[in-house]
Amino acid sequence: MKLTAIVALALFGLALADPAFDAYIRKYNKSYAADPVEYQRRLAIYQDNLREMKQQMAALINAGVEPWMGVNKFTDMTKEEFRSAGYLLPNPLTVGEDATSCLANGVTLDRSTLRAAPASWDWRTHNVVNPVQNQQQCGSCWAFSTIASIETAVALKNGTLMKFSEQEIVDCSHGCVMEDGQEVCNQGCNGGWPWSAMSDAISWGGQELESVYPYTGVTGTCQRSALNTMNPITNYTCLSGPNLADETDMAAFVAQNGVISIAMDAGILQSYSKGIIKPDFLKSCSKTQLDHAINIVGYGTESSTDFWIVRNSWGADWGESGYFRIIRGKGACGLNAGVVFPVV
Repeated sequence: MKLTAIVALALFGLALADPAFDAYIRKYNKSYAADPVEYQRRLAIYQDNLREMKQQMAALINAGVEPWMGVNKFTDMTKEEFRSAGYLLPNPLTVGEDATSCLANGVTLDRSTLRAAPASWDWRTHNVVNPVQNQQQCGSCWAFSTIASIETAVALKNGTLMKFSEQEIVDCSHGCVMEDGQEVCNQGCNGGWPWSAMSDAISWGGQELESVYPYTGVTGTCQRSALNTMNPITNYTCLSGPNLADETDMAAFVAQNGVISIAMDAGILQSYSKGIIKPDFLKSCSKTQLDHAINIVGYGTESSTDFWIVRNSWGADWGESGYFRIIRGKGACGLNAGVVFPVV
């Protein structure tokens, strides 16, 4: 049935209920259950997304690949709505294999400092990673990625896991750098990048605690105070730039040093449920258009597939308790094109 016909039925009080969709609404506490027009519109989108996912899953199964998609809290959104809602950065960064700098002013990785990587690693088991948070409908993933890396770096140095303020980064980091001929600036909920935020944090001499500067999910006026500043970072290490980061080096660096900040083309995550993402089988993401900043907290191997463990900022009710896994060693979705780590 066409959407216009469904809306017409809803207007006359003939709402077409769907038990599975009703359960979905309850699970994710959606607010439109009492609005018959919006209910039918969202139901139609939900069903369209389910059909597309079933087709993709069938294609993966035919290729001998375990599917990773499924219903989540974004299944009732169109791709356009999801992209414009603030979960992805509105201005993707275009990268190539010949990036012209070490992501602004950081220090290029000295590969001679790396030890051989263990077979697997997960910093979540070492009490140096805070619980997953929710950036809400604000393009602040870059701030969450920056702070998560700093928190782990500080915990590994000082022995105490602290909770620093993402909102301070959102409100106060406005640094601009040139990257591949593009001026890349931090703009609060309109986006930014961890390497530029780290450059600003260096100039501040430290970060404020979240308890002092709590997250609001909107861009505000900078309220930071030097009196509340602690645990400064002194620099950051670039694993990518002038070339794409080597993922063997990335694994060794993660196990040796801590949680790293990365960026990727993340539209594929709208339909993620659980498992290891293997995007090349669906040709469903770009390796040169980066629109989301997240963190690698570890890596492993399952059924002969090497994977990364990635911390997202869409809440613990998404993915694998707020995390996702993605194939390692393939440059999947450009995840090795913007890789940095703070030095404390």
